Amino acid sequence: MLTFRPLEKPPWPTDKANVDESAIHIWGVSLEAEADTIEQCWHCLSPEESMRAARITSEQQRRHFVAAHGALRMVLSRYCDCGPEDLSFQKMASGKPMLQGTDERTNMIRFNLSHSHGRALIAVSKEREVGVDLEKVLIDRDVTALAARFFAPQEQVAIGRAAPTAKHVTFSRIWVAKEAVLKARGSGLTFPLDRHRIELSCGGTTGHLVSEGNPPENTPLAIQFLSLEAGWVGAVAAEGSGWKVTLCT
Repeated sequence: MLTFRPLEKPPWPTDKANVDESAIHIWGVSLEAEADTIEQCWHCLSPEESMRAARITSEQQRRHFVAAHGALRMVLSRYCDCGPEDLSFQKMASGKPMLQGTDERTNMIRFNLSHSHGRALIAVSKEREVGVDLEKVLIDRDVTALAARFFAPQEQVAIGRAAPTAKHVTFSRIWVAKEAVLKARGSGLTFPLDRHRIELSCGGTTGHLVSEGNPPENTPLAIQFLSLEAGWVGAVAAEGSGWKVTLCT
């Protein structure tokens, strides 16, 4: 099980991390941090990231944004030959960010970030597009109505058949799986979600996206659900097959 570790105070670890082609590394971070840690995260951000943070009106959400992007830089710096503040990003045509560097090691790294309600997940891979999504299970929302609006008929049936105590978890699992696929593609919520459904394995720990009425993908994305603390659900999606998730601490 992955726990959300506290955001470390600077100086941040400088020991290097390595990920091979068959692995997806997943890091979990708690975004509740002391003021001096948040300040250090601010100093690591690019001008574009700082402007995005400054536009957030909620103080708590702004702090969480800064902490999440500071944590992302801290994690990625362990895979690259530079410090957190020296990392440079560029956006693909889809808008998905990627590392921009002059050395081969940096250019092979792929990553994705998701944060929600004071927690964050960071996925890191090598030359394999990856997406990750995280949701807190909220029991005060009408998941049946939301599923009728956004989900495929088969997914609506799955939620309807779930026990009352499991409906919200079932809804959240479907949601994070779709989001992870979309983030791996770099497409965002750009297609009708009800025309794309999640098909699970027998054990329910893995799955893939089935697109109704559309040709199959050239590079299919596999989905794996993550073992997280109670009250949270998460999923990672990545290109190809044969990869395994490593939970990092």
